[in-house]
Amino acid sequence: MNTIQTLGASPVETLDISLLVELLDTDCHNEAGETLAALGARAVPTLSAALTRSTGVARQRIIRVLGSTLDESAIPPLADMLYAGDREVRREAARALGNIRYHHFLVAYGLDFSEPRAARS
Repeated sequence: MNTIQTLGASPVETLDISLLVELLDTDCHNEAGETLAALGARAVPTLSAALTRSTGVARQRIIRVLGSTLDESAIPPLADMLYAGDREVRREAARALGNIRYHHFLVAYGLDFSEPRAARS
């Protein structure tokens, strides 16, 4: 059982997205990030709001998760971070934007590399 399940937030549909965003700044940031990414578009508004209030490593983690949602609604707040004063924040934003665009390119061309070649045949 992971930390998030211990908090009583096991079914994805009932998760408190704000709590998960707060957990990005704790030792269980990996689990929180994975769960937020799985929520996709549902998590983007809360992550975007937190992005403007965060700094340093917490901001970088939020950016990483926004890119992992693969949702195009995350593009505007990520694009804003390309102009942040912190070089690492700008770098994470560029990676996150690339992640989203790459995913949508693959989908547009009907390509799916999530399965090994033999499984796709």
